[in-house]
Amino acid sequence: MPAELILDYLSSSSAWEQLCFQVVFQCAPVLKGVKASNLITLPKGMWLHLFNILKDTDISCKILYTGSKNEVIFLYREDRLNSILEDKKAWDFVQSYGYADMGMPEILKRLRSRYELFMRRTGDFPHELGIFLQYPIEDVKAFIQNGGKNSLLSGYWKVYHNPMQAAQVFRTYDEVRDHAASEFMKHKSIRQVVC
Repeated sequence: MPAELILDYLSSSSAWEQLCFQVVFQCAPVLKGVKASNLITLPKGMWLHLFNILKDTDISCKILYTGSKNEVIFLYREDRLNSILEDKKAWDFVQSYGYADMGMPEILKRLRSRYELFMRRTGDFPHELGIFLQYPIEDVKAFIQNGGKNSLLSGYWKVYHNPMQAAQVFRTYDEVRDHAASEFMKHKSIRQVVC
């Protein structure tokens, strides 16, 4: 989608419409059901509006961190997230960061705790977040080993293995994002954009 079209739309939109557009544009792969989860940073207090918008859909949202002005929100489809964590290699990796056999509420509570510690500069980055965001485990591990450097491709995540496959995933996410943004710009609500 051309940047000029987006800028033109945003320039004639209310602050609320701009915020909703941000959610659609940044979280489209989750809204459209092709990705398990996403992070988004919104102005403080907006998560409740997002929660209400997504109520009665398959998408949930949890605050991972509240700062002085913004909140980092984790949008997710629980069924998709559970499927990711059913993979033995993924779950073993996640468990190495202190996640025991626990249900989704406890998993998200632990993730929030670890993310908050990192944001307050009292803990390490929660690398398991990459698994929750549906990044390939090989890339998550290589990111850690390389300190975030030396990737073969950078897009929705830093790619260290299978760049052609990752590039296809990036294209799919881009297509879904453009489609969702187009729907929203044609006056569909976020709920109507959700599949």
